[in-house]
Amino acid sequence: MCEPRSSLRSVAWSELFPWLKLVSALRLAASAPLLLTATLAVLLLPLGWQLSGRLFGVPAGAEAVVIPQANFSLLNRPAAEAPTGFAQPAWGVPQSWHEFVAPMLSLLPGGVPPVRHLFRIDGSWRQFGYVAVGTLWNVLVWAFFGAVIVRTAVMQLGRDERVGLWDAARFAARRYPALAGAPFFPLLGVVVIVLCAIPVGWLMRWDLGMLLAGALWLLVLLGGFLVAILLIGLLLGWPLMWAALSTEEMGDVFEAAQRSYSYALGRPLHYAGYALVAVMTGSAAFLAAQWFAAWVVYLSLWTVSWGAGSGEFSARAGEPSALRLTGEALIIWWSQLPLIVASAFRYAYFWTAAGVIYLLLRRDADQIEFDAVYAPDAAPPFTLPPLSPDAAGVPGVAAEG
Repeated sequence: MCEPRSSLRSVAWSELFPWLKLVSALRLAASAPLLLTATLAVLLLPLGWQLSGRLFGVPAGAEAVVIPQANFSLLNRPAAEAPTGFAQPAWGVPQSWHEFVAPMLSLLPGGVPPVRHLFRIDGSWRQFGYVAVGTLWNVLVWAFFGAVIVRTAVMQLGRDERVGLWDAARFAARRYPALAGAPFFPLLGVVVIVLCAIPVGWLMRWDLGMLLAGALWLLVLLGGFLVAILLIGLLLGWPLMWAALSTEEMGDVFEAAQRSYSYALGRPLHYAGYALVAVMTGSAAFLAAQWFAAWVVYLSLWTVSWGAGSGEFSARAGEPSALRLTGEALIIWWSQLPLIVASAFRYAYFWTAAGVIYLLLRRDADQIEFDAVYAPDAAPPFTLPPLSPDAAGVPGVAAEG
């Protein structure tokens, strides 16, 4: 008797290897709505640092967020100098591991360079104020734009439902107070501990006070331990906070903090593994995006060179006119746009990956499926009709008249 044969039609690779969703997130991050969202945020980021610089000045050694600049020298010269031509985009690849992963690592928790200046023991108040205001601006910008990207990601990659940019923006706007306040909630505990430790610092200004400080140092170490837990959890978990607020129904800072600390500190190996996949995937994709953007600028110049002639891109004698300088400035301004969009792509992928990692960690820790994403406008699930007792007291479904 012949046994029935069955053939394997398909394999649910995402079930076997859940981290493949981080690869699928590349397509979503490269979509026009998310690139537009990330580009607007990238253009807004330097404004807060410029304001902070006007308030405090730019201290030596303090980095700021700047708009990426083109790598071409075309027309980029002082008024009295002649242009030096334009460089062809490089064919090469990063020469070291650090060059390959540095753009994505700079976006990971704890990798934002200015933030570390907040914890310098030898830092000045002027430097602290400059970095604090700039970092606050970063949080306020990404609390909205990052949440829009995360909301789009968890809806599409979690529930398999497309959400429009306007709907995601409205959702982020409704929860903006919680989104903006969630990263600062753990800092309240840090502030309380610092205020308790300041008097010990005052004692250390005198000899007798130093003796008393030494006697109290065990309590200071306990405070340092608590601060370390709060800050490490915050540095690792703040993207998960916005993912939680974009996914869960409650949408408050308490739930966001609880889930982010629980997943980041309770599943460190899972988190590190997913983050490694995101870094590798995002770095390779960003390298391709950067290379493509450079060629867009170069080939744009190459196409017009057939009409303008090579002389327009080489040294010119004499003082350039105001009209020419204005035209050159416009060309330079527009030539930055592809590079800015390429830079924005890594932010779009970072926040998309943050949403996916949150869904993965939530399933690992709480066994909650990907599609359990709060949708306030979703249709209510099918329910049984209400029961009503008849004359004999037996419950049943009322007959329709």
